[in-house]
Amino acid sequence: GPMAFVNDTLALVTDLYANALMLVNVPGRRVTGAISVGANPAGIAITQGKAYVSNSGFGIGRTVSVVSLQSLSVIRTVGVADNPSGVEITPSGAVYVVCAGAYDFTNPANATPARIMVIDPLSDVVTDSIFIGGHATDIGIGSDGIGYVPSTTEVFRVDTRVHRVTGVFKEGSYFAVGVESASGDVYLADPKDYIQPGTVSVFAPNGQIRTQFDVGLIPGAFTFKQ
Repeated sequence: GPMAFVNDTLALVTDLYANALMLVNVPGRRVTGAISVGANPAGIAITQGKAYVSNSGFGIGRTVSVVSLQSLSVIRTVGVADNPSGVEITPSGAVYVVCAGAYDFTNPANATPARIMVIDPLSDVVTDSIFIGGHATDIGIGSDGIGYVPSTTEVFRVDTRVHRVTGVFKEGSYFAVGVESASGDVYLADPKDYIQPGTVSVFAPNGQIRTQFDVGLIPGAFTFKQ
């Protein structure tokens, strides 16, 4: 699952099936313990001495577990929208939780749209809700505060300074997104049919394509080495 580094020696990794955060000793590359969180944790981000963990519940979850990095235990559970997935911290310090929305294949009218829930890490309350629509699981945020959210048929641009969608960045269906902080380049992953290798397209912040390359199966996350 997704990983967040507490320091040089400790990382936290979400374990989707164990309903827990695994404590990983980084130099030794071994699991040294676990923290119970909600059902099927999907995303994690760290700020203000706390880890924010989205409990997806395989589509029916509606909570975020707040874990103290001091006590390594859950100190609060925050209610959010349906199916919380990706978690990111904005440059101004807010916690963004991308809630994918509920799927209902037998009756699509019962499905709920994707939205971003904004949590203030000082009070651990939801302070805003940003309507996205469709289904979305990920957000990449640049150092300028502009976020990019791949939804069902387009990638939306979100201004995290005012918590608002400001337009469509790119048409098309993408699975994961990352923003390289120095250049502001936006990396978008297309998993194709989930059977053949996927591709990654790199766009400048103005939307112009820079490059495209093939990757492995179901590209799902980006890490940039500073």
